Order: sequence, then C-alpha cells, then structure tokens
Amino acid sequence: SSLIAYLDPQRLALPLLVRTRRPGDRMQPLGFPGEKKLKALLMEAKIPREERDRWPVVCDQRGICWVVGARIADRCKVGPEVQRVLKLEASRL
Repeated sequence: SSLIAYLDPQRLALPLLVRTRRPGDRMQPLGFPGEKKLKALLMEAKIPREERDRWPVVCDQRGICWVVGARIADRCKVGPEVQRVLKLEASRL
C-alpha cells in the first residue's frame, strides 16, 4: 500500500531528511491547536509498538513535517494560495 502527503514547498526549510523517531520528538499535527509528542501520534495512528522505533518521519531543518501514514505538520499544510505542491509518497518494503 502507498502513503501520500502533500506539503507546501514554500513552507519547508530544505533539505528534507527521512529518519526514525528520537526521544522528545514533538510536532503540531494538522488542525491541532498545539504540539503533541510523536510517541502519542504513533499510538493514535495504531502503529504497532514493535514498529514505532523504525517508523519513518520526514523532517526539514525546523523539525518533523510528516509522520508517514499518520499526520502532517500544520506548518507544512497546503493552503488555498499555494501555487505548487510537493507530493511525497512512501510504500512498504
């Protein structure tokens, strides 16, 4: 199965990096008023406990942009004024 995220490239601090979670990781999910711990987001997305330490997150120079298959960061959202969109796609190996 493939997983897709659409981000506003104007809001990103490139380069992008794919990594696994780190202690204390936080982000503000799309539409959420404040930050949430990545651990909580992975639990809410029903990512199995044994996979969470290997789960990919896409980051820019400011922090997490996309928890693959779960949530994008509110600061990277595509708004109505956006001219170009960055499409990220992930698939299971």
